[in-house]
Amino acid sequence: MNFGSQYLCRAPKLAKLMVVSIEEAQLALDAKNGVYSGLAQWQQDTIAEAHAQGYVTTRLGARRHLHHKLSSADKWESMEAERQSVNFKIQASGAEMTKRAINSMRPILKKYGAKFWMPVHDETVTLIPINDDTVACIQELHACMVQAYGNMTVPLESEISIGLSFGELVKVGTSPTAEAINTALAKIFPAEVAA
Repeated sequence: MNFGSQYLCRAPKLAKLMVVSIEEAQLALDAKNGVYSGLAQWQQDTIAEAHAQGYVTTRLGARRHLHHKLSSADKWESMEAERQSVNFKIQASGAEMTKRAINSMRPILKKYGAKFWMPVHDETVTLIPINDDTVACIQELHACMVQAYGNMTVPLESEISIGLSFGELVKVGTSPTAEAINTALAKIFPAEVAA
């Protein structure tokens, strides 16, 4: 419901996805719009921008050209382009933010002998050696994830979890203090941290 409504999913489609009646889906949409009153206006502003320019941009200026679909005589194609304009603003800006963070990590990874493993949507997975520099490495990588992006006024938050596998993660939280990191490390590597 959360993501679908952000990308202009209407009650009939949402009802199918949630396996509820159209009326229940509409109530859920209305409740969300009541709590996040600016969302509907932002969506309409984005659609108006797309129609006026023929494209929409990410916060750093990457473009998605939609003129040919927005001006289509086929209303379904035009409505699809409107949904794509809203989707692009969110998805492409998020991807841009993650790529920027990953690129900023490169000198830190080299400095500490850590290895970037992979992105998972808006997350990064990094292999970090356990040694005297582990805490500093985690803190510097975290700073890359929360760096300012695209003149946003809302501060970014990033939560850290560490572990030997995805199934055994220990949360550090959004504030990677040395104490929080060492507490998490002690749960995973008690012998190494004690030594």
